[in-house]
Amino acid sequence: MKKLVTLAALTVVLAAIGFAQNRWNFAGYFPDSTFAKKATGVHGIAVDPAGKVWVGWFGRSDSVLTSGGTFVGIVPIYIFNANGTQAAFSPIKVLQGAGVNDTLFSTGAGAISNRGLRRDHQGNILASIFDRVYRINYQTGAVMNKVVSGAGNSITAVGVDTLGEFFVQTVVGGNPIKIFAANFSSLGNVTDTSRGFCRTSEVSKDGNDFYSANYTLHAIYRYHSDFGSFGPYIVGPNDTLMKGFDCESMAWNHNRTRLWASSGSANDRPNRYPGVTTNYSFNTWYAFNPTNFSIVDSLKWTWYNTDSANTRPRGIAFADDGVTAYVGCFGSGTYPSLEKFTYGPSSVEPDP
Repeated sequence: MKKLVTLAALTVVLAAIGFAQNRWNFAGYFPDSTFAKKATGVHGIAVDPAGKVWVGWFGRSDSVLTSGGTFVGIVPIYIFNANGTQAAFSPIKVLQGAGVNDTLFSTGAGAISNRGLRRDHQGNILASIFDRVYRINYQTGAVMNKVVSGAGNSITAVGVDTLGEFFVQTVVGGNPIKIFAANFSSLGNVTDTSRGFCRTSEVSKDGNDFYSANYTLHAIYRYHSDFGSFGPYIVGPNDTLMKGFDCESMAWNHNRTRLWASSGSANDRPNRYPGVTTNYSFNTWYAFNPTNFSIVDSLKWTWYNTDSANTRPRGIAFADDGVTAYVGCFGSGTYPSLEKFTYGPSSVEPDP
């Protein structure tokens, strides 16, 4: 009987150890190591309700033949099924629908670039393309809405609340952070003058908290409103979060209980914020509990070669299963810039 009790106790202990070892495991380059090698890396990722992965590489990755008989570079949006095959309407080279007919040129007059992708409250994709936002039907690839929001200034990936309101910030500071309703009408501003240099932003599901990741000011600033988009939004004395954190990509997990933010390639340097010493691991995404901003999880970019050691994290998105994540990096190397991770137990070898 004693042996049975001991064995049962050992089983419980080993099960507990196995549970404690759960972590994000590298599941390979997506869709494969060859296709993921696109010019200058990823600048936006989103996963739609059907599990399709939407990816925007920053630099030229294709071309179209113009009416003048010349080929011009473009920055298309690629859409992959979960198994890595491309969706029927992928890649999107020309954004069409709802009176829109915009070619995604990468050079020359009218050149634009992918600034970020985000899933909206109905599963459709909000694409930040240079200074404008497009809503794209996730089932067909057709444009549903368009608004010019940056007025000639590049914007970041938008933040979306559960009402479909979306928040748009420009990369360069000094411009308004704008709020739009789900029907793309204007709802006003979070602030008339943004600060610092920003690559990404997010908003809480109730719209009360807007998070601005300021790369040059080395912190994440939280703008709070008790009344959501009705405002006013205020940055209080405790709203300078993650001091010393150089962030270039942010996104909520699948159920919006954790805000994931990346530490940039410069985060191995201490004292990035006056009076604060940091030890964040660079090229790592950290998950924060939004109630107290404690770190509760992390995921680190897997280096492909020495080129990828200088990458800058620029995208993260989660599938609805809660255990699949896609991350992308930006840089000048020829490494695969899109990686897939799955959450589960790592290998555990119990000591007899």
